[in-house]
Amino acid sequence: MTLTEYLRDQPAKPIRLYRPHPKDWYGETKRYLYCVRDGARRVGALQKRCAELDAADAPDEDLILYRDELHQRLGKAEQDMQGVTGEITALLADLPNENQRAVMTLRYLHCAVWKRIAEKLRIPVADALAYHQAALPILKRALSAKRNGCTGQT
Repeated sequence: MTLTEYLRDQPAKPIRLYRPHPKDWYGETKRYLYCVRDGARRVGALQKRCAELDAADAPDEDLILYRDELHQRLGKAEQDMQGVTGEITALLADLPNENQRAVMTLRYLHCAVWKRIAEKLRIPVADALAYHQAALPILKRALSAKRNGCTGQT
């Protein structure tokens, strides 16, 4: 199989990234938090692609080089995911309310939907949304302080 044949038969599907609504006050904060979900999608797509290439019959030299390049990109993507997950975990650990931490962790690190979050925490969906809404301004301030190089300590 040649690289051209493989790419023709297995076209890469684009990964849909989180794009906040222009009127969303917390768009940048949500975009940062959704890095875990978007990164997991990238890693999953690369893993699938690598598995397909590893199983290819009689690959030519170009296909082998492409496979090796994808394995390198997969390793870097997994490493990036670990770093971002660690940053977001540390950011969420600073939230003052345990329910806020739980809601934000389930929503952004475990990619849970609102109904599943409410079931897991045994609270109404409206309460989960309220905890989320209360945590966003805190996270926005923490992220802007982080970007400005402030630690918040005097």
